[in-house]
Amino acid sequence: MDLPHQGRFTCIQLARKRYRCKDCAGTFFHRLDWVDDDHLATRRLVDRIASLALERSFSDLAREYGINEKTVRNFFYGRYKDDIDTTKFAQPDFMGIDELHIAGAARGVITNLSNNSAIEFLKDCSTKTFREYFERMSNRDAIKAVSMDCTARYKNMIHELFPKAKVVADKFHILRMAEDAVDSVRKEVRKNIDAKRTQLKLKQDKYVLKTREHKLEDWQRAKFEAWRESFPAIGVVYDLKEEFYAIYDSKTKREAKLRFEVWIKNIPSEQWPHWSILLRCWGNWETEILEFFETPIANAYTECQNGLTRAMDRLGRGYSFDALRVKLLRAPKKQGVVTSYRTIKKAQNQSSGGPVLHDMMFARFGVQQGDEMVPVRKEVTFGVDIAKLADWLEEDDTGQKRLAL
Repeated sequence: MDLPHQGRFTCIQLARKRYRCKDCAGTFFHRLDWVDDDHLATRRLVDRIASLALERSFSDLAREYGINEKTVRNFFYGRYKDDIDTTKFAQPDFMGIDELHIAGAARGVITNLSNNSAIEFLKDCSTKTFREYFERMSNRDAIKAVSMDCTARYKNMIHELFPKAKVVADKFHILRMAEDAVDSVRKEVRKNIDAKRTQLKLKQDKYVLKTREHKLEDWQRAKFEAWRESFPAIGVVYDLKEEFYAIYDSKTKREAKLRFEVWIKNIPSEQWPHWSILLRCWGNWETEILEFFETPIANAYTECQNGLTRAMDRLGRGYSFDALRVKLLRAPKKQGVVTSYRTIKKAQNQSSGGPVLHDMMFARFGVQQGDEMVPVRKEVTFGVDIAKLADWLEEDDTGQKRLAL
């Protein structure tokens, strides 16, 4: 099989010479550089389909090129499976870890928060798998901070493997617990309402209660004030949510801790059960939560990558985890792999001339006498650019945005 010619499927009928080795009696064909060794196809067809398979579904390419879907899958795996395992991404200064349920199981996700890029997808999210990956890192002490959700096994593992890194509890997971408390009070109030019409209205207005006070529009504010007047418990829990959000406006750890101590005293006794999850989490993760005010990093881009992974999975049907991993990490040109150039100093031997320095000075810097430190440009790969991946997923085949902005 070859690339289509003038819109028609093309098949080359080829008679290849076959030889037998006089020493081992083995047989082999006459070698042709333009024929793929593993498939009955030309190299250019295999390369074209493998490249397009990064962006399009296997079944779509099978229909376009007149081959079996399994053949497209074999082209894809044969081209990229070994390649992706040998690609080494730059070690991040600030790392994000999370888990995502995709392809029938929970998978581990690791991102570079310094460049907002994805660097690895693990086969599962077990502590053993994460530990094996982190132990292969060459310079773990260089990582300054790690952002994560409030999962105890992650925290213990990071403290053990990255003793110099700061562990930061993800801000948005903490704030979401405050929203859950508001929703819990709303549901309790709704159960005690007899009028079905009022129950339905309170269900429809749940998004008003999740909106920050300074972002409420006039019509939303009017609805909220009506609910506050009719059901004071809703007004109380909403005010508590806004006060908790204000804690993250603090400039220092001390200020945030003082604000939390004042906030917790304002919780009415009847609403303590609704805030129990947040209070328990703060008690167990206080050090990591307060670390945010010295190292303000969040796991937002990791959560964004999880959404984009689901979108990539929906472009086809029945993708295996290996296929999704290659599609996301290899990244087609439209998505863009984040690359940059760093200038490093490398020892280069001087053939003649130059000042003679003391041997101890050269030994201190790890070079031999007569060597000169010269700048060298080295390409560094950081991973898949999440922003470019999002833009690509919003475009259709014509290059137009799928979503109206």
